[in-house]
Amino acid sequence: MMYEHPLSERMSKEWLTEVKIDGKWMVYGICSEGPNTRLIKGEYLGMSNEIRIDGRAQKPRPSQLHFWKNAGV
Repeated sequence: MMYEHPLSERMSKEWLTEVKIDGKWMVYGICSEGPNTRLIKGEYLGMSNEIRIDGRAQKPRPSQLHFWKNAGV
């Protein structure tokens, strides 16, 4: 089963969500294990296993995810 979700599906308030790609932190809106997500996508940002939410680094994922900006962002 593929893991994918828009952040709004799991969070009840606005959060600053960022991913580290090529050494830069970028705001993202959608992530997926695979590049062929059925969710509406915006600009593709790349792959990473490092994220932070509201400035707090999260435990690195064991595998990399694909990240996109929200279509309206």
